[in-house]
Amino acid sequence: MDRFEQLTAKYLDEVLSPVEGQELANHLRADPEAARQFLAFYSQDRLLVELYRSDDLAAMESIMAEICGEERAFVGSVMQRVRENKDARGLMNLPGTQTWIQNVWRSWMVWTGSAAALAIALYFSLLRPVVGQPVLFVSQASSVIVERAGEKVPTSDRLALLPNDLLTLVETNTASITYAPETTRLDLKPGTTVKLLDWARGKRLELRLGRVEANVARQRPFKPLLVLTPQAEARVLGTRFTLVTDTNATWLELEEGNVKFTRASDGKSVKVGAGNSAVAGMNYDLKALPQTGSILREYWTNLPGSAVNDLLDHPNYPSRPTGRDYVDLLEVPSAGATNYACRLVGYLHPPVTGQYIFWIAASPAAVVNLSPDENPANAMRIFGASFDFGRGRESQPREWERKATESRTQSQPITLVAGRRYYIEAVHKADDRVGHLAIAWTPPGGEREVIAGKYLSPLKPKPKGKKR
Repeated sequence: MDRFEQLTAKYLDEVLSPVEGQELANHLRADPEAARQFLAFYSQDRLLVELYRSDDLAAMESIMAEICGEERAFVGSVMQRVRENKDARGLMNLPGTQTWIQNVWRSWMVWTGSAAALAIALYFSLLRPVVGQPVLFVSQASSVIVERAGEKVPTSDRLALLPNDLLTLVETNTASITYAPETTRLDLKPGTTVKLLDWARGKRLELRLGRVEANVARQRPFKPLLVLTPQAEARVLGTRFTLVTDTNATWLELEEGNVKFTRASDGKSVKVGAGNSAVAGMNYDLKALPQTGSILREYWTNLPGSAVNDLLDHPNYPSRPTGRDYVDLLEVPSAGATNYACRLVGYLHPPVTGQYIFWIAASPAAVVNLSPDENPANAMRIFGASFDFGRGRESQPREWERKATESRTQSQPITLVAGRRYYIEAVHKADDRVGHLAIAWTPPGGEREVIAGKYLSPLKPKPKGKKR
């Protein structure tokens, strides 16, 4: 492999240093043929990534035909092996497959000399081994217990890890695994237990317990990073994600890219994209949902009146709020603002399946609408109207159980299913007094708590006509 090919391969693997990047740029500026060849490498590499992501064998055959032109025998041979094994992604793991493809490419290059650049690009994308050996980085050697072949080994910073090493982090420390010169990095959080499996066919990890936050460089299309947990499998080509597992479920949150997330109990899979999350476990629906953490707050200022309808009937509601932000609790604390109104709108993500009791503490007025699903059109009112307690006494923040004059502060039990999302909307109006709003729930077998951001996701604002 000449220097230009080495630099191109490093670029495709995202491990090119700044100095090497300048060297490659000089090659491309000085040699138009090198630029054409580089473009062929890059285009076919991207094509193979899309090929890997596809579950449609007809689409795969179309792409292979595009690559190979008139060499229909080549396309037929590849597709026959894929169909026989019912697994497009497993092609490269069949016995003798890599040698077979290498031989076919050598013959094809003889038949069509103009395909040399394409053959090299495909060789880089399919057959090059995964880059990098895992190395452990620790702030304190005592923070990680490393077991190798059933025995503890001395732990040190920059310890080279081996297949089947078992790592256990104590409760107060973190550690990282890197794969230099590749930029992949796995950050292990306190209390995490992870086992490294054989990485000959791509990086393999077994996350037994805890939390891993990962930044994964682009992997070979047929050699992804694979993380196994007791409840799920996450298959990664290149992305930033967080994976958390305990004895009951595994949670995946994705910052960018795509991950194939498979439930261990029945083999059902879902593709999770950037900004989404999914949960695998008993009593959870397996589906990609927006990431939790906050809910949208829209607010209006200098709006007189003390009733919710003073906001609902205003021409600026709902599409022209004074401002928008995101809050991490289903609560609007007393902050001294008067003639203020707001709407909290988004989705609830219940952590377990069962009956929930909702609670409200508000002053002077609020309504809460909850849908039996994620459709806002199906939302029904569970709380509403005035929360004055009579004789002029106002409700106090988080005062849940006193009887209001015009509205109850506790709901009937409502059944929610874990792994689904439910549209929720709370509208609050304060007058010339200081107002407040808080919504809590009592989950099955749990204690009452203000609904936290980890159970919420925001609705994306879409200016439309009025809605109540």
